[in-house]
Amino acid sequence: MARRLATLLRSWNADQEPWFYGTFGKALTHATLRASYSLTADPGPATYTNSTVILKSYNPYRIFSSDRESGIQIDQIANADLTYEKKHELNFGVDLGFLNNRINATFDIFWRNNYDLIGPTATQGVGGEIVRYANMASMKSKGQEFSLQTQNFKLRDFSWTTNLIFSHVTTEVTKLMSRARTMDLISQNGFAMVGRPYRALYSIPYAGLDEHGIPQLYTSDGEKTSTDLDFQNRDNNSYLIYEGPTDPTITGSLGNEFRYKNWRLNIFVTYNFGNVIRLDPVFRAKYSDLTAMTKEYRNRFMLPGDELRTTIPAIADLRTIQSDTYLNRAYNAYNLSTERVAKGDFIRMKEISLAYDFPLKWISKIGLTSASAKLQATNLFLIYADDKLNFEDFIAKTTPGTPAGKLTAQIFNNRTLNAEILALYNNSWGDFDVNATAGGNIFKVNNKTTTNIGLNQQMNGIQNIMNYQEQNTRENMYKKQISSLYASASLGYKHTYYLEGTLRGDKSSTLPVNNNTYVYPSVSGSFVFSEFIKNKKFINYGKIRASWAKVGSDTDPYLLALNYTTGKYSYSGYTIGMIANSTQPNKDLKPTMTGSYEVGLEMKFLNGRLGLDATYYNQNSKNQILSLASTTTSGYAYRLINAGEIQNQGVEIALNARALQIKDFAWDLGVNFSKNTNKVKSLTDGMDYFELAKAYWCGVSVKPCLAAEAGSPYCVGDGIKSLFHD
Repeated sequence: MARRLATLLRSWNADQEPWFYGTFGKALTHATLRASYSLTADPGPATYTNSTVILKSYNPYRIFSSDRESGIQIDQIANADLTYEKKHELNFGVDLGFLNNRINATFDIFWRNNYDLIGPTATQGVGGEIVRYANMASMKSKGQEFSLQTQNFKLRDFSWTTNLIFSHVTTEVTKLMSRARTMDLISQNGFAMVGRPYRALYSIPYAGLDEHGIPQLYTSDGEKTSTDLDFQNRDNNSYLIYEGPTDPTITGSLGNEFRYKNWRLNIFVTYNFGNVIRLDPVFRAKYSDLTAMTKEYRNRFMLPGDELRTTIPAIADLRTIQSDTYLNRAYNAYNLSTERVAKGDFIRMKEISLAYDFPLKWISKIGLTSASAKLQATNLFLIYADDKLNFEDFIAKTTPGTPAGKLTAQIFNNRTLNAEILALYNNSWGDFDVNATAGGNIFKVNNKTTTNIGLNQQMNGIQNIMNYQEQNTRENMYKKQISSLYASASLGYKHTYYLEGTLRGDKSSTLPVNNNTYVYPSVSGSFVFSEFIKNKKFINYGKIRASWAKVGSDTDPYLLALNYTTGKYSYSGYTIGMIANSTQPNKDLKPTMTGSYEVGLEMKFLNGRLGLDATYYNQNSKNQILSLASTTTSGYAYRLINAGEIQNQGVEIALNARALQIKDFAWDLGVNFSKNTNKVKSLTDGMDYFELAKAYWCGVSVKPCLAAEAGSPYCVGDGIKSLFHD
């Protein structure tokens, strides 16, 4: 939790001055100037900010399994020199309103200086750690944020409101005690260098393909090479090309709301600019029959001379692979080169929604104060994106391997429909307050990918699917719908006793017909016992709360039965069909049901200067839907089951205090503590242990936290064991 060490705030409401309206009239309705300065400190992630040595037990290796004993080893050496991460922030802002507040604008500009930042740094290995965490970096950032709200039209039955948000933020690393490896700097997530943005992306300079179609890169000496590359180099990385930040520098949105009588139409667009993206690392020195290749491979190097027309490397033949044991370096470097970078800029149609507010004269007859219905669609389509991220692949005529030409165009339609109807009721009778809600919701996802392929181009230079003699189309779909009914009611008495209950029922399209409807209730109550304390000098506020709830959930679609698709090849003119499932279906799947109860205490002392919030919770999940690793002889990689019962329980305590209060200066402190334990109480019938997943690397089977066993924590591992036996 961040500690706010010092804060200074000042604001000036200029519109409250006697001269304001006489000077500006109705042209400028209100004006506020703001300024603030703060110094905050953060302890950083608790996983590596240990001040003392961390010891862990282990079992030393012995020749005979019967000779077992326990030992103690150092897991992390003491790190007592760490101090808090700190941040200075200076902010200036202005709020303006024009024409009776029909136009409202807010502008902020800020400067931030972060120092003593904690991160990994390479050492001489003293103490047994080559990489150690330290206060090793400083960074400064600045930005501008602007928002504009305009009421474009306001008539009796019609209005049009526009909201614009714009944000521009830049960062610069000013100090860095780190000898980063080449691999760190060219990684997909970005890395840091002094004078560059935080999380900047760097690339190896691409030098083209050689006469065999093998990628060539430039080294730190300016020489071309395919395999003489050192990804672990820490000494000279200045030859790497700076591509840009991986975080967008410009973000924002544009929203327009149209109202006509009781109808509301909202159109919402979001945008990001200024960042770069590393394209997927799909190229390798060698492949297998299980490798999925992208459409880029169609334009790959195939014949001598192709290095002049394409930048896509060749699929190396067996002789080339065997003659150069370091060939994989060339393809790995190509994936991390300047050739494999795209701009992350986009403009997205984020949301379109239509809502209707039912007239009060309709709903008041049944005791309701408001009711509305809403139809909402999100993430409809991209208005703009980098061409490298578009999904059209053109292969010109005379291209080796496809002499007749080919066009592949993919259309992604991802749509979310959210239709809701809601009724609200609230009233008071004497000392009683009543609030009630009832409604329904339909949540529908309809994602479709359409792939159009055209073969044998008829006229040169025209990239249109209708210009191809042979045309075919494939579609992949993802459909899911949840229909819900829900209601809630709350009752309060004398602002002291509170009782609330909810009930919700869902019907999911992803579950079997016999099990696709599940209902889950909840009830909660609280008692403000401080209302009965006459002298509140010490205890100002006290509340006891308790709750019980059930929550149901479903799974992804197409997991109940076999799914079929068409294969890539045909036989005697007939299309070959195939099973598309990688997970064994389960036609008897049940929804996951999670029950929980919670009790808590909330108190405030000494006029609110000291506060305590304590909570105990217990959660039990039944019929949890899990994909288990399955033997390959079954034909499936996984099988779907309903697990038995998994329990989570824990405690959370928060303590906050105002240590110092002097006029306009305040110093607040806060401490949080939480502890959670989980346990597998039971599994499916006839099973007291199952493996969640398998992992194999370099001849070693690693199974940490990959299994569940009844009576043990949910994630149990049995260490590492060699795959090679005598």
